[in-house]
Amino acid sequence: MNRPLIVFLIAGVLVTGVVSAAPEDEVRAELGNFIAVQNAHDFPAVRGLLHDGLSFLWVTHGIVIWSQDAL
Repeated sequence: MNRPLIVFLIAGVLVTGVVSAAPEDEVRAELGNFIAVQNAHDFPAVRGLLHDGLSFLWVTHGIVIWSQDAL
């Protein structure tokens, strides 16, 4: 391999590592966003954060709810 290609590949790896967030950071950010919109009682925003499908399950105070429409 020639030197410019090696430098380019190393730079690409370094930039990618700096730009991408850890999965834990992404989960914390989503949870923080969910808590904020839930505390604001912004139901459309909460709905946008939840899984949209028949496999959606919400359990609260002993009540089981399947699907966003039922929620």
